[in-house]
Amino acid sequence: MTEFYFVRHGKTRFNLERRFQGGQCDSPLLSESLRDAKKVGDYFKAQGQNFDAWYTSPQKRAWQTGQVIVDQLTQDLVAQPLDGLREIEFGTWDGQKLADFAGTADLKNYLEKPSQYDPAVNGGESYPEFLARANAALAEIYQQHPQGKVLISAHAVLISFLTKSKIGINLDAVRPAGLVANTSVTVLETDNFENFTMPVWNLTDFLK
Repeated sequence: MTEFYFVRHGKTRFNLERRFQGGQCDSPLLSESLRDAKKVGDYFKAQGQNFDAWYTSPQKRAWQTGQVIVDQLTQDLVAQPLDGLREIEFGTWDGQKLADFAGTADLKNYLEKPSQYDPAVNGGESYPEFLARANAALAEIYQQHPQGKVLISAHAVLISFLTKSKIGINLDAVRPAGLVANTSVTVLETDNFENFTMPVWNLTDFLK
């Protein structure tokens, strides 16, 4: 069995300002996020978790969060960045405030009807395109660790939609349950990369 331990990056300035923060932009982690990332690492250490590898989005907010977590462990894990783990791309929306698009059909589709969202409006990625490259990255990790336990530091939309899609939840049913929180842990398991279970979703108890 392969166990994928996904951790969303810590809260950033753009998160605080409610701006789009996709696959081609970054903003600094807040100081509280570094403390929260340390708590994730402490939680893994207390649980006796030993990872075979650490993969990360190449975006700084995810990589930095993962590094703080790894620094708390007794293992010497080296970051293995994968482009496929980048957040969904928003094109010209990246860095803009969501409020600037309030009431538009395009934003409504992005948030409420992903199957109808057309990225031609901003030059970004469609959900199917995004999930295809995220799934390819996950498949690459699985091929390297068919019987392993892997840490993955990534992003809200990627973790939420990728994990839910692997357990058979369709695009339009993901957001109503909410996206994963900053510095949360979600666990996905598989024996064959065809059938998946998700024993842990959006765990944040250790942050209290």
